[in-house]
Amino acid sequence: MTETTSEWRMHWPVVAASMAGIGMASLHVYSIGAFIAPIEAEYGWRRAQITAAMTLVTVIGAIFSPFVGMVIDRTGTRRIAIPGAMLFLGGFALLSFVNSLWSWWALWLLLSVGALAGKPMVWTVAVASLFSRHCGLALAVMLYGTAVCSSAVPLLSTSLIEAFGWRTAI
Repeated sequence: MTETTSEWRMHWPVVAASMAGIGMASLHVYSIGAFIAPIEAEYGWRRAQITAAMTLVTVIGAIFSPFVGMVIDRTGTRRIAIPGAMLFLGGFALLSFVNSLWSWWALWLLLSVGALAGKPMVWTVAVASLFSRHCGLALAVMLYGTAVCSSAVPLLSTSLIEAFGWRTAI
C-alpha cells in the first residue's frame, strides 16, 4: 500500500467531515438572500436591518479569529469544531422563532460565535495535520464543501421557502 493510499484510507472521514463543516460554515452566506424578501414582507424591516446580521458575523469573525487560531493550536480542532457546529446550527434553527429585530440580531450574534468555529482555519488544520504526500488534494476536496453549498443552498432555500414558508425553511 502506498503512502498516498494509506493516507486516504485512514483519513478520508476527516476530509469528508471537513468538507461538510466548511460547507456548513458558509450556509448563512448563500441562504440569506432567499430569506430577505419573506422576512421583509412579514415584519416590514428594511433590507439593511436584515442584512446587518451578516455584518455582525463578519466583524465578530475579524476580531476573534486570531484567538480561535490560538485555541486550535493549544487544544486541537475537534474541541472547537464540534461545539461550534452545534452552536452555529442551533442558532441558525432558532432564527425561525424570531419575533423582533432585536431577537434577530441577538440570534445572529449567537450564530456568529458558532461561525467562528466553522471558519476554514479549523477544517484546514484538521486536514493538513493528517496528510503529507497529497495535502493539496485533500484540502481541495475539503474546499469542495463550499462549492456544493454555494450551488445547492440558494436553490434549496428558495424551494423550501416557496413550499413551506421562511420559518420552516430555516
